[in-house]
Amino acid sequence: MKTVYTKPSLVRDVSVVPSGTWKTYIIAFDITLHDQFELDVLVDNNIVYFKPTKPHYNGHFERLFDFGIGCSNYDENKVIKVTSPENYYKHFTNSS
Repeated sequence: MKTVYTKPSLVRDVSVVPSGTWKTYIIAFDITLHDQFELDVLVDNNIVYFKPTKPHYNGHFERLFDFGIGCSNYDENKVIKVTSPENYYKHFTNSS
């Protein structure tokens, strides 16, 4: 599984999710294993979408998806899109 060592700056919720193939990545918010999260990723028209694969009881993850403390509002179907940086999709191109 590929690890991306660049975290997104801004994300937002989406109500309409494009169809496509989701791939699982590890997104690292820091070099410590505690701050690396397994997420499903979809790239569509150079826009990156994230979906959680499992809850991670970590402040970075909880804020990323707005799940609240202790993932109290966890939703396995929640999808967010990266709005900044605009070229974030480049971390996921030509990946297997």
